[in-house]
Amino acid sequence: MRKIISVIFLSISIFIYCEIKDKKINFSEKQENSEEVKKIEFLSIHGYTKEKNKIYFAGIQLEGVDSESFEYLGDKYAKDKIKVYFAGIQLEGADLQSFEYLGNEYAKDKNHVYAFGDNSFLSTEDVDLKSFKYLGADYSKDKYSVYYGYRKLEKIDPSSFEVIFKFGKDKNNVYFYGSKIEKIDMKSFEHLGGYYIRDKKNIYFGNEKLEDVDLLSFKYMDRYYGKDKKSVYYAAGNLEDSDPSSFEVLGGFYGKDKNNVYYFDSKINNADPETFKVYTEGRYIKDTIYNAEDKNNYYYQEDIVKNKKK
Repeated sequence: MRKIISVIFLSISIFIYCEIKDKKINFSEKQENSEEVKKIEFLSIHGYTKEKNKIYFAGIQLEGVDSESFEYLGDKYAKDKIKVYFAGIQLEGADLQSFEYLGNEYAKDKNHVYAFGDNSFLSTEDVDLKSFKYLGADYSKDKYSVYYGYRKLEKIDPSSFEVIFKFGKDKNNVYFYGSKIEKIDMKSFEHLGGYYIRDKKNIYFGNEKLEDVDLLSFKYMDRYYGKDKKSVYYAAGNLEDSDPSSFEVLGGFYGKDKNNVYYFDSKINNADPETFKVYTEGRYIKDTIYNAEDKNNYYYQEDIVKNKKK
């Protein structure tokens, strides 16, 4: 069974301008003068920078900001003695004194809960602001309710609710991305690691049961890989022609055994397992990028990008 996992890496880009116009920082020109570069302070990877008494977000100067009291809070949130900001824009109606960053673009003050700068994220009529907290993996709770993103979860126990990796659980149920996993045995529930969990009857990848798995011999290997005495699993599916006794996880979504090399759940044809190695960062041969190689070829993901003999 072929399982396609889409991994989305969220990154914030700081735009670099080639010309000096109005309130934009020309970083390329400042690189020529090391003393000027030293004066630019990068406050976060999310786009805030400081130069002398000026604050910028993504290269654009913030208007009316008090640079002396300016404080980066987390993700795209910041504040000074006058205002609260999200992505360089003032959060209208935010209460400065009670404003609190909670994690992963969540925040609150005495009047609102915020997510991604949005104060209509949850109705304040339903949320107990004093006890509201962000738990991780898009789960949050107050003393009355548990929430997944914008949605309140029904028939759930807030006092026992906790987050384990991408899973949520209370004393009665286990949840995956906010949806209850049906018929799981809570007394024998165990998080094996990554997306793998189990109870006394089944092994799951997320909320999907592994078919024909050997419960006694199953071992967690990596957030996407597991194996038993018969098979290697990528997500909830078997890896074609895999040998569990020799299989190892290489990183970067690669794995190999004595016979084959795999990328995600696909076998890489003609790859040499004995000499195959993976690099955590891309490398270059002239203008060709690769992130793995064996004695015969250079690879980018599962594709051969250059033959060593040519």
